[in-house]
Amino acid sequence: MSNLSADYKYSDFDVFGGCCYLTCLAGPYSVLCFPCMYMRMTSQEVEFVGNRLHFRYDCCIAKEDKLIPLDRIQDANIAANFCSRLCGVSILSIQTANGSPTPEALIIAPRDAEGLRSMIMDRRDQLVGAGTSSGLDGPVMNQVHAGGVQSTQQLGEIRNVLERIERLVEKGVDKFEPMEVK
Repeated sequence: MSNLSADYKYSDFDVFGGCCYLTCLAGPYSVLCFPCMYMRMTSQEVEFVGNRLHFRYDCCIAKEDKLIPLDRIQDANIAANFCSRLCGVSILSIQTANGSPTPEALIIAPRDAEGLRSMIMDRRDQLVGAGTSSGLDGPVMNQVHAGGVQSTQQLGEIRNVLERIERLVEKGVDKFEPMEVK
């Protein structure tokens, strides 16, 4: 496994294959879009920076620059549709816990898609296994842990309320009687 503290930049992309793939997607507009496609493929970068994956590209039409927390990554899928197979490239999509059906990042035409996917997932697993996080939930989690006894009491009260609700549902309630709040 790789060292989390070491930053690493992945820059081995099949520029020609990626341009071919994007051209296939653009169809009849590919002649107009080719300069932008070339810019996108030559500017695409994937870099590990601390506990984040930095993904970026810049082209005529769009620019994307994302820092994706590694502990938020749920999956890295290698896709191959008709156009990508025709051009001999793979598309690596990064899915996160953001609730969106669309991928957080689409990495087009990495020469070693399997290797890059393994690297991303290994670093994610190493980070999650080490109990380190991206820092996004830090203050909230620290308050919960600092609350200790109070949090345990609140959880106990919640459990009691849920048990009462379950008993009422099992009996079949005709009339709801509110419980006293302490």
